[in-house]
Amino acid sequence: MSNQEQRLPGGLRKELFAALQEMQFWLRIMQEHAGLIRNGLDPTEESLLLFSIPNP
Repeated sequence: MSNQEQRLPGGLRKELFAALQEMQFWLRIMQEHAGLIRNGLDPTEESLLLFSIPNP
């Protein structure tokens, strides 16, 4: 058992793991939807897609 695992109570460790799994699920869903949306766009509308992505 790692030092980090020893510091977390058992219940919290399970909740953290469940939260990470849920985040991974939603990120995968959003990635799939982004791919579907992108494939549905007319290639001449590429500038609209780039415009919709915020700059960090």
